[in-house]
Amino acid sequence: MIGRIAAIMATVLATPATAAPAPEGAARVAVQAALDRSASGWNAGDLDRFMAVYEPGAETVYISGKTETRGFSGIRAVYARHFTAEAHGTQGELSVVFLDFHLIDAAHAFVVGRFRLHRAGAADVEGLTSLLFHRTRAGWRIIADHS
Repeated sequence: MIGRIAAIMATVLATPATAAPAPEGAARVAVQAALDRSASGWNAGDLDRFMAVYEPGAETVYISGKTETRGFSGIRAVYARHFTAEAHGTQGELSVVFLDFHLIDAAHAFVVGRFRLHRAGAADVEGLTSLLFHRTRAGWRIIADHS
């Protein structure tokens, strides 16, 4: 999986910038919609809706700080602590804004974004994220998340 991600990233970095063709615009809209649905799940305290943007497979990877988590169920467990009864209503309001979008090929897209987690009565949490999406029959799904 890491090799596949590295190969895709090398392609992204080696591809010259050009005007966005119509397929890239449609993909960008679809990927943004998938992230918006996920954020609305977070904001509603609905872990399943939040996680629906992740590819439900063993090779999906989430990297945060010095921690690497592999597999949908492992990633779900990382996020589940924000959705406990004790944490209900304190997870805040999540938003993600695109800073860059690249359609790598018909089935892969790379996003650089800024996430912001606004929590009433607490400092906002924000940072950068890079996401590798794979288009599946079910829609665009994250296969690599570095947040």
